[in-house]
This record gives sequence, C-alpha cells and structure tokens, in this order.
Amino acid sequence: MPDTAPPLPPEGFVPQGRSSPFLAPFEPIWEKPFAEDTPHGPVRGVIVAVRLDTPHLNSKGLAHGALLTALADIAMGRSLALASDPPQRCVTVSLSIDYHAPARAGDWLEARVDHLRAGRKLGFASCFLMVGDKVVARANGTFSPVGG
Repeated sequence: MPDTAPPLPPEGFVPQGRSSPFLAPFEPIWEKPFAEDTPHGPVRGVIVAVRLDTPHLNSKGLAHGALLTALADIAMGRSLALASDPPQRCVTVSLSIDYHAPARAGDWLEARVDHLRAGRKLGFASCFLMVGDKVVARANGTFSPVGG
C-alpha cells in the first residue's frame, strides 16, 4: 500500500506553537519566522501556513474563506506580538479580507505579513495569503495588546 502521508512543509517551517480548540480540526498549521525589508519598512514576524486538505475546504472543493481569515488573523496577531520586546499578546479588534483567487486541496497556502505598525494601545497589520506567487487573499487587521 503506498504511503499517503502529506508532503513535508518547505524548509524552515515548524508546527505552530499556539493551538486552540478552534484550530485543532485544521492542524497541522505551520509557522516560520521571518524578517525582511518591505516598501513600508522592516517587518519581523511569522509566516503561517497549511497544506490544504479536506478539512480546509468548502462544498465547492476550494479553501474555505473562514480558514483564510483565521490564518491571516494568526499571522498578523503573532507578528504584532513579536514586534515588541518582550512579545505582547494581542486580540483582534477588526479584520477585513478580500478574496482574489481560489486555493485547492494539495496547495501550500501561506499567510505573509507585509506591513506592521505596533502602538501602545493599537497595532495595525496587513498580509497576503499566497499559493506560490499567486495572491489568494489580502487581509488588514487592527489589534489591541492584552496583559498576560
């Protein structure tokens, strides 16, 4: 019988360290730290990714919009948390997302933050959800730091 294990993630990705009961059905979710210069200035954070499979799909066989939104939320919130020293946990105040193209089972989907601005009371972030070089969605979020 052939091995049906999903392909390993690209180099540098590790299982994401912060799961929750909501995310459990979508595991494994992967992350990879990054630091890069963008047109908006330097950005440091995490890329969050999944290999799309049946639990991630809607009834049309495409990546579900709620999953895309959750991945964007995780990537932006975690990246904003890492923008402070020590890292400061954040909760989502608002989030918007625009869907551009479908993603399908087997695709490696990444949420890549491209803009961060962390303030004392609010933080702002944006990210692209990508399959390779294809933009699947674009998200923007506002976050509030929380204690503990």
